[in-house]
Amino acid sequence: MFDVLGVIALGTIGLVIVLPVWKIFAKAGFSDERWFSLGMVIPLVNIITLFYLAFVEWPVRRELDRLKAGTPGGSGGDSGMLICPECSTPYNPADYRSDVLVILCSTCKGELHRPEAL
Repeated sequence: MFDVLGVIALGTIGLVIVLPVWKIFAKAGFSDERWFSLGMVIPLVNIITLFYLAFVEWPVRRELDRLKAGTPGGSGGDSGMLICPECSTPYNPADYRSDVLVILCSTCKGELHRPEAL
């Protein structure tokens, strides 16, 4: 017969290991790959899982790079985003009032470029 205390201890250790890794996968932007965190309780699979997490390109990083480059396809899919030349913070010129002569970055207070079309 199974030792109940041993099963409880094994389940607790499994949760202590699996839940944080599950959360890391979620914060990194993985949706389908979160089940890999269950492999953390299997010897050798846990090492493979850590290497996968360490060396694969994270979706959240990919989206951040797209936003910094000012290309469409970011979280909002807004192609009107521009980048502050001083601090690289994305901004949308349409979010600023048209009657203001100079628009400033909300992060570094540097002057932002306003396209003539606005």
